[in-house]
Amino acid sequence: MEPKTIDRLSWALVNVQPKLPSVTSPDQLRSWADAAVEQATAGWAPEDSAQMPRRPEGEATGGPAAPTSCEAFGLRYWEHALTEALARLQARGHLRPEADVTAFGSAFAALLHGGLLLSKATGSSVPVQAALEMALGQIGALGAE
Repeated sequence: MEPKTIDRLSWALVNVQPKLPSVTSPDQLRSWADAAVEQATAGWAPEDSAQMPRRPEGEATGGPAAPTSCEAFGLRYWEHALTEALARLQARGHLRPEADVTAFGSAFAALLHGGLLLSKATGSSVPVQAALEMALGQIGALGAE
């Protein structure tokens, strides 16, 4: 995948509310995912990395370090941020203790970016919506009983 494409995808996710580092429940994760689809499919951000904020406004401290350029906003950043969000859900009893949040964070990031890329290519939000539904469905299946 072309680096500029990844940068544009990540830029679209920066302003999603609620901020991913503040997600602590399945409902908040769903809200974040829905907002991510809306933000990412509404249009694509400028390619100029000079317009990138140093720390996304309102980002909670303690999450992954805020990237300092568009190039830093890549797959690894979102993989880490999603893994941390899932770890918070697990710590609060929303996911089973045996759930591998690292593996699910990686899979969630892969689904998200793959869905966003296909949505960009097709001009339809269907691929990213399907990808997020798949990720959220699997996370829901691992919910605490």
